[in-house]
Parts: sequence; structure tokens; C-alpha cells
Amino acid sequence: MIGKTKFFLKLSIFLNLIFFIGFSLWLLKKVNPSFFKIINSTEQNQVQNHTRPIYKTPYYNSKVEEFKNLPMTKEDVILLGDSLTDLGEWQELLQNVNVKNRGISGDTTDGVLNRLDQIIAGQPKKIFILIGANDFWWHKRSIADVLQNYKLTLDTLKQQAPNTKVYVQSLLPVNNTNFDVALDNSTLSEFNQQLEQLVKNYPYQYINLYPHFLNKENQLSLQYTTDGVHLSVPGYIVWKNQIEKYINE
Repeated sequence: MIGKTKFFLKLSIFLNLIFFIGFSLWLLKKVNPSFFKIINSTEQNQVQNHTRPIYKTPYYNSKVEEFKNLPMTKEDVILLGDSLTDLGEWQELLQNVNVKNRGISGDTTDGVLNRLDQIIAGQPKKIFILIGANDFWWHKRSIADVLQNYKLTLDTLKQQAPNTKVYVQSLLPVNNTNFDVALDNSTLSEFNQQLEQLVKNYPYQYINLYPHFLNKENQLSLQYTTDGVHLSVPGYIVWKNQIEKYINE
């Protein structure tokens, strides 16, 4: 009998505690509804920060600082992009001392926009752009969002660097048949088609690299990649062959 009494006493305390917490939350919501909006906003930000890492990594910041302290001339030919650009030995490949590698591994279209003033400051002769894969891969952004950033980039270049020749390169395919790559070539191909249409609104050159890297299965050829995304030496040779004439014109 005593055991049952203790059980019901504990149950009563537990139920009263639940009621008290529920009533307190209801009252708080009535008195200060913005409290719950803050909580929801914080949770959403935490989720976004977990699934959509920001481009401002320590590496990004150090490269931007490095670029800021390097000499600039109006003869510069800037290669602007992410790790695909960053990992290329472009001066040697293109045998041109005016070529400047301004790629940053992990960069996105947001990151390029953030550092575009630094690129424009030197009023370079030419800029070659290839950016956007990380937007789709890590940030899960829509084609429309990435195209909007491209439009902002091209508008800025047109207004603030009117004498600079701009070359917009297509995104490259990936290989998710042989590698664990969370990118879809159908998305990349569709984006490239829309990007080409966008570039037609500007006095700029579109360079379609995409088909030159494909195998018979419409995947990034194994001979051109190290991991399904990044390029091997033969891959960089293919890329170099496609842009060399624009570099030297």
C-alpha cells in the first residue's frame, strides 16, 4: 500500500511539473512572442551553418591578404575561381608571365563577389572566370541564385573595369559513377546552358569547356581527374588548350 502511494505521489508531481512548464511557455508566448522567433531563427542559422559552410575559411582569408600585397599591372591576365583554378600552374602551362592565378580553394560566387574590388583595382587586361561548383556542392544553391551572382559579377566588371576583356568559362563535369561526388552533371549542364545565355547580354566571351572533359558515359573522364572533381595533369592540359588562344589574342 505504501509503495502504491509513493508511485501515485511521484506521478502527481511529474504531471504537475509538466503542466507548470507548459503553462509557463504558453504565458511567455503571450507576453513575449518574439522570444520564439529568436529561437527559431537561431536554430535555422545553426542548421544553415552546418549544411552550408561559409566561404571565408582561414585559407580564403590568407589568400585574399596575399593577393592584396602582390603587384598589379594593366597587363595582368587574371584567372579567377576556386580550387580548380587554384591548383593549376598557369604561368608554366601558358608560358605567359602576365598570367596571375587568383583561384582560392573552396571559393564560391559569393566569395568572388566579396573580393571583386581587389581584382578590379588593378584594371587587368583580361579576366577568366570559372566559379560555381561549390555553390551547388556545399551550399546546395539553386541555378537561379548562382546565375544572379554571376549577373552581379558581370555588371560590376562592365561598370568598373570597362576596358578589361572578360572570358566566362563553363563549369566542368564531375564523375559520380566512379567517385562519391554529391554533384549532378544534369544540374551543371543546365546551369552552363543558362550561363551561356546570360553572357550573351554582355560584350564578353563564353568558353564552353564542359564537353571536352566528358567520356562516353557523359561523366568527367577518369584520365582527367584525381577524385571525380579536381583535375589531373592531363586535365589541365585539356583546359590550357581550350583557353590558350584567348590568353594570347
